[in-house]
Amino acid sequence: MISSALKQYLTVALPLASVSQELITDLNNLTATISTANLVDGATVALNASLGGTFYLTSVQNPTISAPTLPLFDGQKIIIAFTASGSNRTLSLASGTGGFTFGTTTTSLSATTSGTTDYIGCIYNLSLNTWMVVGYAKGF
Repeated sequence: MISSALKQYLTVALPLASVSQELITDLNNLTATISTANLVDGATVALNASLGGTFYLTSVQNPTISAPTLPLFDGQKIIIAFTASGSNRTLSLASGTGGFTFGTTTTSLSATTSGTTDYIGCIYNLSLNTWMVVGYAKGF
């Protein structure tokens, strides 16, 4: 996941023996959290949290995003950009182990108007093994 330019810099700037596995892991995590990924539309949508920080989903149905797999670290943040296509659509987020948890301010998601995008912000809580929904902005 580390870019070739960054690998070349690390190889030249630092003796290879001094590049720790922890540093490589941290750089991979940083690369993943600033990347974006497109999700595949379907009734149930998989989200691999190690692939990015922003996930785009355009849907022609009312999908459910499953509990994200492979969270990278406690406090990892992701944004889901959900676009409704063809009609108003309602996105659901899986709850339960490794799934999503709503707070008291935002307790669920509402229908997304066709042709617009809603943004859902989440933070991973390792001790609770859940993605806390901390932000929800509609109608872009």
